[in-house]
Amino acid sequence: TENLTKEYENLKQINETLKQDFQDLKNKYNDLQNEYKKYSTSNEQFKNTNDNIINEKQRLSDQLTKPINDMQQVQVELIEKQINQHADFERQHLENKQIHEKLLKEKIVEFESKIQPMKSEYLIEIENSNLQHEQEKIRLKHQLQQALQIRLEFRTAYHSEVLTNKWLNSLTIFQSIAEHIVILKHDLSQLIQQLKQCDLS
Repeated sequence: TENLTKEYENLKQINETLKQDFQDLKNKYNDLQNEYKKYSTSNEQFKNTNDNIINEKQRLSDQLTKPINDMQQVQVELIEKQINQHADFERQHLENKQIHEKLLKEKIVEFESKIQPMKSEYLIEIENSNLQHEQEKIRLKHQLQQALQIRLEFRTAYHSEVLTNKWLNSLTIFQSIAEHIVILKHDLSQLIQQLKQCDLS
């Protein structure tokens, strides 16, 4: 019986110890549970804060993205407008150039059609003038020969101191020849200038 009592006491003490250990463990568990709740609450708050930050960042990003997109769209439209304006300018310039070239060709054809008859007529006039000058040269050459003959006769008459009517006529012919020579020089000078201008054209 004494042994049983001792054993009972030992078991009782062990039981008390176990109860105390259990209570300690229970307290620790409660503490851990409270700590977990505390951290869980803190974590939830942190998560909410983080979500709020992310949402705010997204909102700000959206607010910034729209003006940027709008500005880029405006830039794209402006560039396209400038490209179209440049293309229109090039096309208009090309059309104006083609119209100008067409008008210029028409004017050239018209001018050539007008100038060709005038040129032909001018060449005919030059040819006729040349023929007239040749005929005039032949006539003057003939008059000069006559004048030389008369001069020879004049000298003979002068030495013989016989002044006849024939000598007086020869003097008149000399004066006429001199006048014709001056006129011929002037006409030849103008003819040469006209021929030069005709060659240049």
